[in-house]
Amino acid sequence: MNIKTINIKGKIIGGDKPLICIPIMPMNNDEVVEECEYVKDKKPDMVEWRADFYSNVHDLNSILSVLDYIKRTIPQFPLIFALRSDEEGGHAAIEEDKRIGIIDKVIRAGLIDIVDIEIQKCREIIDMSKRNGIYTIVSYYNFKETPKETLMLSKLVEAQNEGADIVKIAVKPKNYFDVIALFNSALTFKEKYGSIPEIDISMSRIGNISRFAGVYFGSSVTFASGLKSSDSGKIPIEKLRMLFDTFVRC
Repeated sequence: MNIKTINIKGKIIGGDKPLICIPIMPMNNDEVVEECEYVKDKKPDMVEWRADFYSNVHDLNSILSVLDYIKRTIPQFPLIFALRSDEEGGHAAIEEDKRIGIIDKVIRAGLIDIVDIEIQKCREIIDMSKRNGIYTIVSYYNFKETPKETLMLSKLVEAQNEGADIVKIAVKPKNYFDVIALFNSALTFKEKYGSIPEIDISMSRIGNISRFAGVYFGSSVTFASGLKSSDSGKIPIEKLRMLFDTFVRC
């Protein structure tokens, strides 16, 4: 199917070339500075701020201050904002109403380009994002297992039907058959149902092939390891570039 591409600051999501995103996960303001300098040096295509790692995540003004700093310091990179819940692999003990409230205020502030929201909470956030010109990644995470192919496919389709701009699935494999199951679901979505970009991740070292080979099955963005990494399967950006330049971008 024809995929509706997204152009943010000259970076095409869903185009012919996969994009590389580096997550930053600072715990304090000193680490914000350090990780932004790291990103400057590595020059990824995109940046994701995992705000649930930040020690002052409960304070909206602190969150907005960090976003303002990121926007001023590395304005050339499209910025994804992610504040994950405990159930979806988040690292902050924060009440759900407050978490959604912070995400809402961040969207209204206009300091980000994309917001990542779990499929269970997406409707209100999608509506707010569209009103404020922010793109949405609607995500399904499973940190225990890789579900059946039919369930993974249904989650991708459901997220698209909810109005997502990008759909994302990240699951935990127990073996390589699970990795293949993710690839099958991703490719089926791309070929039969998808009209928007997708991001497909098989986590851990077993699934790290998905960080590179996922592009062949529909994945538009891959996440490289940063100064810190939330998943042992992430690959350094230099190695990803070498692989993409050799096999994909030639």
